[in-house]
Amino acid sequence: MKLNPRSSKAFTLVEIMIAVVIASVISIFLMNMLTRFTVDTSRIGNQGNASREISRILSTIKNFIRESASINAGDVSLTIGLHTGKNVIVNHEPGRKAISIVEDGKQRYMGLGSVYDLKITEFPGIRGMFKITIKYENPRNPAEAEAANALEYGALVAQRAPVQGDTVRWVPNKESIPADN
Repeated sequence: MKLNPRSSKAFTLVEIMIAVVIASVISIFLMNMLTRFTVDTSRIGNQGNASREISRILSTIKNFIRESASINAGDVSLTIGLHTGKNVIVNHEPGRKAISIVEDGKQRYMGLGSVYDLKITEFPGIRGMFKITIKYENPRNPAEAEAANALEYGALVAQRAPVQGDTVRWVPNKESIPADN
């Protein structure tokens, strides 16, 4: 019995090539999706790390300001005189892209990311109220750090004044906040 080539149940070369092309297109599409997912996951993770680190840095600076008796804000540094008589200096070192705190003559650096800007300014019209702004990025690879990718974080903090004769209990400044006109 002769076999009819048209009734054979095998795939032709053209059919196999079409299947390979379709599989290749699907594979390329899936690889692009996986690459984008990996990049986005890394970016979101970096932002989460930066948020945690900047929260810790802001909390430290805010606590010093709250407990301060005097504050002298410069362009890249902040000298805080505490009620205990000690001075604390908060420095922004643009060359190192870092924030350091000098306390009791010991310098320590805060955060693992890149600090592009640190501003501490007194709030206009409200004595003892300060605005802190930090531009910060925490990439997994420090060589990839760019100011364009940095996020800006901010906080408001007020100095506290000790109740006379009491060194433990603190109350907020009693000056009123001017009303909006």
